[in-house]
Formats: sequence, structure tokens, C-alpha cells
Amino acid sequence: MTIAFVGYEGKGTWQIRARQMAPLIEARVDPLLVKPTKCKAVILIKMPEKPLLARIRKFNLPIIWDPQDCWPQNDKKNMSNNDRDSMLEWFDTSLKQVNPQLVIAASSKMQEDCISLGFKSEIIHHHCRPKIKINPIREQVSTVGIEGTPKQIGNWASRLENICKSLGLGFAANLDATRDALHTFDILVSQREHTGYASKNWKSNVKLANAHGSGTPSIFTREQSYTDTALGCELWADTEDEIVENLLKLKDYELRKSIHEKFLTHTQTIDNIANQYKQLINKFFN
Repeated sequence: MTIAFVGYEGKGTWQIRARQMAPLIEARVDPLLVKPTKCKAVILIKMPEKPLLARIRKFNLPIIWDPQDCWPQNDKKNMSNNDRDSMLEWFDTSLKQVNPQLVIAASSKMQEDCISLGFKSEIIHHHCRPKIKINPIREQVSTVGIEGTPKQIGNWASRLENICKSLGLGFAANLDATRDALHTFDILVSQREHTGYASKNWKSNVKLANAHGSGTPSIFTREQSYTDTALGCELWADTEDEIVENLLKLKDYELRKSIHEKFLTHTQTIDNIANQYKQLINKFFN
């Protein structure tokens, strides 16, 4: 059967969920559903524009919805700090508008929320970047890094830089998450400016997947998708004091080496996730 990936054609989720995945599951990439008669169902990425949704409806195609990062996060309307009640109200309205037969959840909490609102849901986490460069694990810690756009990181870049200076460590910020830079960091710290309900509970695990794939020792904020996919050797921090404590721990070369080895042996590769997609699609049609 033919499946088409449709929806918002951006840099992040679209590349990971559609462009990279389609060839492995024998699906088409057709953002605007130009060839509707050649598919049996669509995997819809993010929130659709009304014309696309109308086109899907016109041809009566079942929808598998992958709503990653689809809540408003622009300058005019940013819901990234909204509380649980307002986000569930927004999600309920969006689910009824899209009316998917199945929702692909980014985390166990997103799946739980989908089911509570009356929609079927399965979890598929992100895979690590294909052909990601492996971290060599240098004996001495010299560079602590953070990844993400300035809007995602907010003032954490300057806060982390100050922490690193106080500990005599170098600091680097990779503001282009599409660039493969983790192998240049001795330690990755992942923090987020926005800490509302959706940010903490519905965001994807992509940064941790890449830390696993590159074998980069890491300190992560306690978001649901990260704790869902953790291996037990990650370090956690939501405050500056916790970051300092864990950076001091990770100066230990043997600890970083053991984390590195466990990460590399438990990586979510693109092939692993493609198999999950295939199983989901088979289950969906049977």
C-alpha cells in the first residue's frame, strides 16, 4: 500500500519524520498531497493548513497524525509556557479539527493525553542523526556545549557560559541543530527557555537520541521524552546548582567513557525507528 507524508515542510521534524523516513518504509513525500489518488493513507506532519486538510477530506484518506511541536510557538502567539489546562483545551480542539484515526505521540505523556481526549495513539520516538559523528571522549574536559536555536535556549547560553567560566571550562553553543557538532563537545548540556506543560511533556527526544548516537556524555533537563528514552546513565539538571554538581562529576574520564559506551550500544537508529513505523502501519491496516 502507498502512504504519503504530507504537511508542514520545515527543517527539523519534517526532515526527520518525512524525508529521512519515507525511503525506508516505501512511502512518498508529498507535502501538499499533489497525487492523492495514489495513496491509501497520509502521515500528517504538524498542524495542517485548511486547504491541505480539505484535500485530505475530499479524497477520504485516513490520517495518521504526527503533531510534534505543532502548538503555536511564534512571536505573535507562543503557548510554550502555557499550563496544562490551556494546552489540553488547545489539543482537544486541534484533535477534533484534524480527526485522525491514529496519533503518533512524542512521549508517554502525549500518548496519555491523546487517549484521555478520546483518540488512539502510539509512541514513536525520534532516531539519531544518520551517520552522526562519534565523540572521541577526550581525557580532559575542555568544552561544554549546548544545542538549539536562540529562541529555544533563551538565556541558558549565557548562564551556562558563566557556569563554565567559574569551573575553568570552555563553552560552545551550536545554534544550528542541523549541524553535526556533538563530537566537538566533551559534555552536552540540554536546557530550554520555555518550561510550560507542552514543553515539558510533549517535546521530542531528538537531542537525547543524538547524544546516544554520538556517545556524548550529557546533562539533560527532566522532560518526558528524555526520561522515557533514558538508559539510566544520563545526568539530570533543572537548576544551575544541579548543572555545576554534574559537570564536576563528569570531569571523571572513566565515568564519561562508561556513559559513552552504553550510549553507543543502545542507540535508536533510523532503521530501528523505521521498523516501528512499519509495524504501526501494518497494525493500522489490519
